[in-house]
Amino acid sequence: MQSCAGPILSNAEFVARHERSGSDKGYMEVYMLGVAAMTEEAERMKEVTKPQTAPETILHGGVIKNQALQTNWRETQQHHMLGQDESATDMFYAAGAAKETTQKFELFDSNNSHVEKIALRDDYLNRYELKPLRPIDGQSMTLREALAVFKTPFIDAYLQSKKLKDGESGKSKTLEEVIDRLKDCPWADMIHIKIDSKASNTEYDNLASTIIIRPQDTSGKQVENFAHEGFHATHQFLSKLYDYGIAKPNDFENIFLKGEVDSMLTEVRVHHELGLKGDPPRFNYQLNGHEEHVDIQKYVEEHGRHGLLEFLRTAQPAGVGAKPYGEHYSSFYERYKENFEKNKPAVQKFIHQWLQSGHRREDI
Repeated sequence: MQSCAGPILSNAEFVARHERSGSDKGYMEVYMLGVAAMTEEAERMKEVTKPQTAPETILHGGVIKNQALQTNWRETQQHHMLGQDESATDMFYAAGAAKETTQKFELFDSNNSHVEKIALRDDYLNRYELKPLRPIDGQSMTLREALAVFKTPFIDAYLQSKKLKDGESGKSKTLEEVIDRLKDCPWADMIHIKIDSKASNTEYDNLASTIIIRPQDTSGKQVENFAHEGFHATHQFLSKLYDYGIAKPNDFENIFLKGEVDSMLTEVRVHHELGLKGDPPRFNYQLNGHEEHVDIQKYVEEHGRHGLLEFLRTAQPAGVGAKPYGEHYSSFYERYKENFEKNKPAVQKFIHQWLQSGHRREDI
């Protein structure tokens, strides 16, 4: 289990930007932060690079959050890491052992820095296709680029899973659901994926609508982390926060705590469905001055989902200055309350688009 970003909080600029938008999809065109220049391959595919914005606010899923809160959350989440070594969730080999010669299914070696470009002539379609490319360190790609242009462990796993029948090795319905949801969500065009070896941990950066993945992690661990962060990227709880009036403070906190539990269990399911080797996802915390950890799945088996939620509400994450999840999420409540009416019309447009895609209202 890796980190998540907290809920983005709203302000008046949400509505102002929405009204200025010329988007034919009914949602706001926003300026993205930290996006690398578009590749030639993407240009050939007629992709459009997202423009840039001021650093203080960014839209995602109908709510806005400021940069200071995002920075504080990153600092907190650095202490939520599992403490697993590189092979802890490796798909193909155990800690301290060499890679197996037989793999459950083929994923590229994340330690191989070679990038190969090959244009293949298609005589029937009279066009050129590009062999998928390895993203370079520091590169930010759109979700569509990740699916069509680049080669990554998590997209490899997803594409392979789609080809398999239930019960076959390499099949993960959970991973498929995460990425299919990413493709369908109303703000899919805003989501970016950044490969960053300098990141202290993986996260979903709400400020930049970006999933951050560390290339030095093993292929299996990258798949798990992407599932966790992909869940956060598409769950902004709009129907729960806006359909029934302003949520009460405790309800607000519980909505996001439940989302944290769900993201952890999403990661756990992917770990088991793909048969990943090493320790399953766990959570490190401080108890009486000592660092402890819990195995997420075992904790839920013993105490239930609600038990894990209550544990995360007050557990002190390992590391100096880290805040419990409950305290963190509660810190966003007043801004949500102040801007509720300003944001509601635009939020409803996101919800409408989600319904048009065939999904349930309560799932956004």
